[in-house]
Amino acid sequence: MTGRIVFGAGQNRKRVLCFVRDINSEGAQLELCDSTVPPQRFELELRTEETLHHARQVWREGRHVGVSFREGGNLATLAVDSDAWIA
Repeated sequence: MTGRIVFGAGQNRKRVLCFVRDINSEGAQLELCDSTVPPQRFELELRTEETLHHARQVWREGRHVGVSFREGGNLATLAVDSDAWIA
């Protein structure tokens, strides 16, 4: 499944493409598509669910990142433009 790591604010807001390799209600394993290092806390957009989750990085090994979802997990349903997704 394709996802995007979202962090920063205003003009500094970044969206980094990633692949979600494993996900459940507690967290997920992500594979980063580039060398961008996400901050400890970020939001995760999931393409198939069109949702936004608050995520906290709990481990990292190379381009693989393990995250846990903070309580409540689902922040909002997004109006996602499918043309904006790459991959």
